[in-house]
Amino acid sequence: MSICVEVKNLVVEYESFQRNGLFSFERKTLVRALDTISFEIKRGEMVALLGANGAGKSTLLSAISGRIRPVSGSIRTCGKVFTLKGSNPGLVPSMSSRENVRLLARAYGVPKEDVEEFVSDIEDFCELGEGFDRKYS
Repeated sequence: MSICVEVKNLVVEYESFQRNGLFSFERKTLVRALDTISFEIKRGEMVALLGANGAGKSTLLSAISGRIRPVSGSIRTCGKVFTLKGSNPGLVPSMSSRENVRLLARAYGVPKEDVEEFVSDIEDFCELGEGFDRKYS
């Protein structure tokens, strides 16, 4: 089985600032949000990212999707990564998974000419079979 996401020794840090008046800020502290995280996700695997508030779940997803740059370590993915953060990324229960993916593809910036290929890739990755065309609810 091929590896779709590989994270090695990932470190993400950011500076926390404190307001020092209406228009001025003072550096407060350097926060290490992720400290040497490593894992692999293979094609077809289902993965849940669980943790307490502030544990770094959203930071990890932002790093994997390329929205934030790590201090060190590496992230390797096969293809483009779209992260659906949160407990409800906007799925419509009365629509099938296929219809939801098609709708969300445009919302997440997939070019119109690439939507059907994107939907096909998601269908293959999820391995839901005929369930992909059943209503989400």
